[in-house]
Amino acid sequence: MITTLCELCTIIRDRWDTEGAELGAAHINMFVEATVRISPIQQLPRLDRSWAAAVTKLEAQLRRLDSDFMFDMSGLDELLALADAISTCEPRFLRQVAFPASLMSLWELLLERVDHELSASRDYSSVEWYDSEADASHSLATSIRKLIMMVPGLAEGAKPRIDRLVAHANWCRERFDEESNEPYSADDSSDTEPRLSRSSDVLDICEIFIDL
Repeated sequence: MITTLCELCTIIRDRWDTEGAELGAAHINMFVEATVRISPIQQLPRLDRSWAAAVTKLEAQLRRLDSDFMFDMSGLDELLALADAISTCEPRFLRQVAFPASLMSLWELLLERVDHELSASRDYSSVEWYDSEADASHSLATSIRKLIMMVPGLAEGAKPRIDRLVAHANWCRERFDEESNEPYSADDSSDTEPRLSRSSDVLDICEIFIDL
């Protein structure tokens, strides 16, 4: 069993490296979990291309002002998840790329984009838009909190944005409740968890091999 697992992990890693696969946090976490049982510990797949792709995706999303970043912050969430996964299994890589200091200009761009999103004029012709925007605003606030945990030096500029996102979410929720004639309660508006939870893919080692 262990021999088979070792061979499979070696095949997966070599294929990823050869094909230049862009790995996400789930792939790295599952690979590490599988190799924990193998001795000696297996070498990790290359991380540089995956890291560069995640950074590029987030920057592209932030610079596209015609997109609705509040409703699609996948680039931010994916980069934070990748950084968290790498910090657990190979923290030396983050030191090599000087994370998070090397991305300070990207974090500043993110905060500017939050300001842009909060000032954007959106279509509220449907009452459901208020509810959706409340969820989106809470989700973005939660993601920025995670960022502050990784980049404490960003707190001074980020916390006011978090407060504004939460206030905006509460306003949207109030408007939704008013328009839909549902009673509003402050207890229903948590500033830490949106109503809509995001599903996470549960992958086994074979599935991540097939996936890429």
